[in-house]
Amino acid sequence: MSPAKRTRAVNLLEQAGAVGTTEDGRLELLNPDLSPDEAVHEAVEVSETHQRLIRSRIEMMRGYAETTGCRRQFLLGYFGEQLPHPCGNCDTCEAGTAQEHAVDDAPFPVNSAVRHAEWGRGVVMSVEPDRLTVLFDQEGYKTLATAAVQSHHLLEAAG
Repeated sequence: MSPAKRTRAVNLLEQAGAVGTTEDGRLELLNPDLSPDEAVHEAVEVSETHQRLIRSRIEMMRGYAETTGCRRQFLLGYFGEQLPHPCGNCDTCEAGTAQEHAVDDAPFPVNSAVRHAEWGRGVVMSVEPDRLTVLFDQEGYKTLATAAVQSHHLLEAAG
């Protein structure tokens, strides 16, 4: 195995909590009850979670490129901020495709903690009249139809 691959493997094992580094730079097992197969499985989970997060970020940037709404609202929503009105300065606002959205009565407001049965814990990043975007800890960004969330009880408030 090349040095780069060994380093990546050790980093994943460290991120999974299977190994740690001593003060003198040596590796040590953090949980002696953890079998090598279990440690590898946990490291693979860490890697797969990271890949899901990267893919979700790419999808969000694709959404930014394809939006006909206010780009500033979209970008601020990505970072968990809400701009109540279109900015009037971006290309979509100047083209007249960005519209005012009233989302004051949203069931899950921006920055609220939620839980999904399959995807786990998340935080609402943006709310639009017909959809909301949630950043899930293990899955990354997911954009969900508000009607589906409500009719199928897909999210619940997480305390």
